[in-house]
Amino acid sequence: MSSAWFEVWADDGQSPPYVLIVRDAGGGRVEILDPKQDNEVAHTAASYQEACDWLCEDEYTLVTGRMTDL
Repeated sequence: MSSAWFEVWADDGQSPPYVLIVRDAGGGRVEILDPKQDNEVAHTAASYQEACDWLCEDEYTLVTGRMTDL
């Protein structure tokens, strides 16, 4: 399946950070994929906002550019 867009989200509280991929699933739906589990769908959300809320509950952060340890 080809998606129109994707984002990388990370739980930087772990070392190394745990990353998930968020992508367009069509029809307004959003899939969250787990690269450590062969890109298995970890969650399907009805909207982007629902996906963001799900990720933020587990303290994931949207990766923009390079992230560094603070």
